[in-house]
Amino acid sequence: MLENYFKIAWRNIWRNKIFSAIKIAGLSIGLTVCMLIMLYTKDEVSFDQFHKNKASIYRVVQTMQFGQDRTDRIGITQAPLGVAFAKEIPEIRSFVRVNQLPVTIKKGADVFTENPLFVDSNYLDVFSFPLSKGNPATALRDIHSIVLSKDAVKKYFPQDAEHGYSDAIGKTMQLKMFDEFENFTVTGIAENVPENSTLKFEMLLPLAYYTRSNNYNGWIGGTLNTFLVLSPTAKIKIVEQKMQQLFDKNTKEQV
Repeated sequence: MLENYFKIAWRNIWRNKIFSAIKIAGLSIGLTVCMLIMLYTKDEVSFDQFHKNKASIYRVVQTMQFGQDRTDRIGITQAPLGVAFAKEIPEIRSFVRVNQLPVTIKKGADVFTENPLFVDSNYLDVFSFPLSKGNPATALRDIHSIVLSKDAVKKYFPQDAEHGYSDAIGKTMQLKMFDEFENFTVTGIAENVPENSTLKFEMLLPLAYYTRSNNYNGWIGGTLNTFLVLSPTAKIKIVEQKMQQLFDKNTKEQV
């Protein structure tokens, strides 16, 4: 019986070649588009889902307006925000700040320009970027420490990458951000960052290294991103109100 159905279907297709070709092509294109949309959607919704604290992590954003200009919503914040919010608002368990800045790295006679992330020392505790070598709790405590991804180890210490990466721990890199090159010690080797991560890096450096030579106390302006870890019982609207009150208090005179 099935064989007859297939024969009849094939004869109909063969008898109406052009019409059948149009229908089959349309069906194929439709299925292809549906699959591509499904794959794209799956990739988009998977972003940053691997963080163990994902339900408690929030990025601070600001709504700004100057005079009659249109309102802008930006993720750039000021350095004191995280410190003050965590100190004054009980619902905030911790904070971490992130800034991407260019540095120059010297390897023998070669000089490279890199764009590492400068982060607070608890960065690897807040975000789930595992270290294959090193202690995430202490890797960024010293201002002259540096954490490399496996790809960065392959670039700067290729021989160590061939021997399991562990030999790169303790190695020294010459890095310049200001006037002179300074020595930084490799304290951690991170797994390469997943493609579905908003935050991407090949190098992590302590934010404290940069802030020691810069005025990072202003409540107006800013160049970095601030992330907060809230307690499970925190009510977002209440936290936002407290943040606004604290911000207004510290910017009243400047505004």
